[in-house]
Amino acid sequence: STVSYAVLPILTPDGKIIPDTEHFISTVYNYPTSYLAPENEDSIKFVEKNRKPNFIVRTKLVSTVNTLNNELAEFFVMYDQNIDSESFRASIAGLRLLDIGTATKWCNVVITALCRIMSTQKNSATIDAAFQSMMFIVDIVSKIDGVHRTERNMTLVSFVNHFFEPPPGEILLFDVLIESMVRTLAQKNAEVNEIIGRHNWFAFDLIVKSMQIHLHKNQQLDESVPRTSRFGSGTNIFLAKLVALTLDEVVLKPTMSRVMSENLAWFLKDLLAIYDRGLVMDLVYLYVSKLSKSSVNLKFEFLRIICDYEHYVQLNLPLPDRIVDIPKLEMTLWTNHFLAGTLINEVIEQVRTEDWIPILTAVDTFFFLLLKHSRDPRYQHILAKTCIPGMYFSFILQLADANDNSYRCVADAPWAIRAKLLACFLWIAKNTQRKILQQWWTLDTQKRVTSFFVILANCIGTFEYQRSDSGEPELLKSTKLSNSQAVIESRAKAKSTLSGASMARLPPPPKIKNTPEDIVEQNLSREVNLIVIDLLMDFMNDNVTELRKPESPYMDRIVINLLTLMLRKNQCLSVLIALFAAVRHTIVMFPGAFFVDQTPFGGEISYAILRHCNSPFSEVRAKASAIFYLLLRNNFLAVKNFSRMKLQSTIAVSRLVGDGTPMVSERFNSALREVSRFAQEDTNVPVHFRQEVVDLTERLFTALANSIKIAEFSFDPEMTADLYYDISRGYVASPDLRAAWLQNLAAFHETHNNHEEAAQCQIHLAALISVYINQLKPKEKVPVNPLQFQRSAPNSYHEMQVPREAFEEEGICQSSLFTRNGMFKELKSAVNHLKQDSLFESCIAVQRLNIEVLKENRNYQEMGAVFADLEKLSDDISSSNESNSRLFSNYYLVRFYGKAFQDLDGAQFVYKERQMTRLADFSTRLVEQYKGKFGECKTLAASASTDGLDPEVPHIMTLTVKPYFSNEELANKDRQSAFERQFNIKRFIFETPMTTTGAKYSEEITEQAKKKTILETDTPFPFVIKRLRIVKETSEILSPIETSTELIEDRCRATANEIEAIPPNPKTLQIILQGSVLLQVNAGPLAIAKTFLGNRANFDAAAIHRLETSMRRFVELCGEAVKLNKTLIGPDQMEFQNHLEQGYQSLHEDFSALVAPSTAKSATK
Repeated sequence: STVSYAVLPILTPDGKIIPDTEHFISTVYNYPTSYLAPENEDSIKFVEKNRKPNFIVRTKLVSTVNTLNNELAEFFVMYDQNIDSESFRASIAGLRLLDIGTATKWCNVVITALCRIMSTQKNSATIDAAFQSMMFIVDIVSKIDGVHRTERNMTLVSFVNHFFEPPPGEILLFDVLIESMVRTLAQKNAEVNEIIGRHNWFAFDLIVKSMQIHLHKNQQLDESVPRTSRFGSGTNIFLAKLVALTLDEVVLKPTMSRVMSENLAWFLKDLLAIYDRGLVMDLVYLYVSKLSKSSVNLKFEFLRIICDYEHYVQLNLPLPDRIVDIPKLEMTLWTNHFLAGTLINEVIEQVRTEDWIPILTAVDTFFFLLLKHSRDPRYQHILAKTCIPGMYFSFILQLADANDNSYRCVADAPWAIRAKLLACFLWIAKNTQRKILQQWWTLDTQKRVTSFFVILANCIGTFEYQRSDSGEPELLKSTKLSNSQAVIESRAKAKSTLSGASMARLPPPPKIKNTPEDIVEQNLSREVNLIVIDLLMDFMNDNVTELRKPESPYMDRIVINLLTLMLRKNQCLSVLIALFAAVRHTIVMFPGAFFVDQTPFGGEISYAILRHCNSPFSEVRAKASAIFYLLLRNNFLAVKNFSRMKLQSTIAVSRLVGDGTPMVSERFNSALREVSRFAQEDTNVPVHFRQEVVDLTERLFTALANSIKIAEFSFDPEMTADLYYDISRGYVASPDLRAAWLQNLAAFHETHNNHEEAAQCQIHLAALISVYINQLKPKEKVPVNPLQFQRSAPNSYHEMQVPREAFEEEGICQSSLFTRNGMFKELKSAVNHLKQDSLFESCIAVQRLNIEVLKENRNYQEMGAVFADLEKLSDDISSSNESNSRLFSNYYLVRFYGKAFQDLDGAQFVYKERQMTRLADFSTRLVEQYKGKFGECKTLAASASTDGLDPEVPHIMTLTVKPYFSNEELANKDRQSAFERQFNIKRFIFETPMTTTGAKYSEEITEQAKKKTILETDTPFPFVIKRLRIVKETSEILSPIETSTELIEDRCRATANEIEAIPPNPKTLQIILQGSVLLQVNAGPLAIAKTFLGNRANFDAAAIHRLETSMRRFVELCGEAVKLNKTLIGPDQMEFQNHLEQGYQSLHEDFSALVAPSTAKSATK
């Protein structure tokens, strides 16, 4: 039964639906018929007194038509009226205030309604309001936890994909959307543009889908309908404006630039499927070309998305089938393959900047695009594999241009970038149709073709397999052959021609690692080298005529360089087999280049092949021996003379030693015996040729013996340098070999940071070159006086004393070293080394030699650079002399005692050490050095007796020595500066203090004597080695008066040098004066004068006269120095000057009382 009644109106008094909440209602027992508007409320009887609410009810609106949101409700009302007015636009703008729940619930309905408004209204203000409100709703829906999100919201994505359909009508929605978006962005409203920037993908997706539906309804999706007629010209114009305005927003809003740029890329990529592709590509180029250079990541992410288009490859067709016009080739390729060409241009432009972090982004984009092509199942057919790389042929051309001498972008790039860049290059070069490459090699310039092969050389170095920890040269094994160590050993045994005894002496081949990483690295290295060999062989076969020309640059710069480079690298067996075949093919095809023309190619190949004669694998040694014999045989057959090849191969072995290649005599000797066996079994050559081959192998083994001797003394760098020099002197009649060993010695010094010695080697080598080119090559003659070399290298005359028979040997001095350019290169390098040690005077002497060379070459540009350097060197000398900041080498006497030193037992040397090397450090270094070899080594004090030393225990004595000059030499103008007193010196001195009483020490001046020991070396410093043997030793004991006289003379000399210095140095001058005339420190000279001049009768008259003369000179110089100092100081030092003058006056008075009257007069003057 009914208890009571309750009524709840659905609408509020202002006509809105009641909210979803709890409602408190007063119940009644009865309601009249007109209960909603009762005429007499008194007739209604309420259950509770005073109409107190006693019933609670909660309501929830469930409707797809009605809404509780005021803004939304107002919009729906105005939308139903569809009257264009300010209130209508206000209701549209009110949608921006929707909360996230309402916006998410009603987004499909509201966005559809807004799209209908945009496609039916003609007022641009209303259309723009609808578009902006739509983007605000998108922004609201995309919020998560109150934070704006830029990624795509799946609710909105679902709307576009499954719900959205453009409204019918005359006005096309995509046109309206594009135009409205352009107008809105052009207004530059910061808030609106920021929202559009965050979610421009939504507008782009609506545009694309509306276009697709429009084309579908009009049956224009068929490719038979021209794309140019699908859309109007107005659409094209506004699309271009839209791209330009989006670009402006990308620049203005860096925090959102990535999102906007990527969304635009996806939009243009979608347009490629339905729009005029030519116009789309114009838009792509417009955006990429105007994007700032600093926006590298944006640019390449944009291009990555565009190039990810499903039919990207088809867009870059057709491919050229032949090359006709090289100057127009790049533009033709870009025109035909626009997207690929644009990407390549941007990558190369970025590579040229050498800004490595942005370059990595660019290279990554290109690398992964090519990787996608290689793995795309649609393009695995052989025809596709050769056609697709043709799209990227301009990359080869442009990278070759970018890698010239101006940029060197490939060689200088970090490994991570270089590896990917070269991988792209190799993939294109490997898969491009060979006829395209062949035509290009024929038609293009030598510079670009050479640069192509320079890049291939970089590939070899970049992808070389790096050994981990093996000390032996490691042979890589391809997985396509066998990774089994047993297989390798069995092959070695099968191929070996050695006896069992000699085989037992050979070190075993190194183990080959088979981890997954190693296998990948091995295969990559193998693949790269085989690609390079393949391309090189094609190039040689296509350019036979050009390569056979004597002046062809291709043979030197391409063929020989690549072959020797690959032979020097670690290679797997399959690569070595292919490489040896390529070398054999080259020798047979081009004998003139190796044997007839005066080129160094035979020596270069010999050097590379002989390196493999030292391989731990017998199979490799056998093949290398066969190639080496082929060189010898073909040389003899070509010119009927063996001397040149004999010389080049001997130089090659010398170079191997100098390069530090670990030579194993048993391996190398077995390979040489194999060469001899080939000669003995060859019946098609004369008998005398066979004998010459045998003689050559013996000569090569002798050269190897030198390396073994050097290796024996590897612990002693000074002995090693001595051996290098002794070996070079042994080839005094063979300039090429002497030059090779001087180069080896220079390289050795360079590794030990002995810069002056390295420079001396190069100056000596330049002197040797000048002698031979002046005699043998009149066109290369350099008019240089031998004395000019001695100004920088006092021992260079050794190289210029050449026996007459040396000029009679055939085939000598044919390398590029024995040219003016070779001489200049050595001298230029010597200057760089001398600068490392601040030897500016020597640099000037060498640069003067360079001027003579450049004058003959008429290289005035380089000559200008030399003159500019001379000016800088002169400034450096002036500034260093003024500040007295330069430190020169230290010299130490070393004496060896003990049988362990063999020939050095009892010998003594002067060692030249770097400026900062102290005696204690030097002694420690020698002791540790010999301890490592002998197990024990002791040091001796300078005053220790050598009698009774145990000959079984090695001992060394070290002490400091200084350059010694007689008084006549010191008076000479050539010994005035500190540098001059360090150059061309062969006499050294050390002093031992002693007393006349035999005691160790005495404070009495009359008892203080000393012993002077003067040492003389066989040649002067600086030299090509750091230590020189002492050939003469003299000693002299000075009496006390002579000892004191020398002290005064030394002070006179130091003071005179300061007075005569140009310009004078006030700092060092004041140091001298402080030690000479200030009262508190001049007790030394004064005590000497009082002791000896005050007691003249007790000493030798001649000694007294000498001391008195020195004293007189000392007083005169002190007076001159005080006067000079006064002219150099400022007002702030006048007090110091007064002290100096007072000290000098006191010094003068004291001496005047002790010396003859003439002294006082001269001092007063």
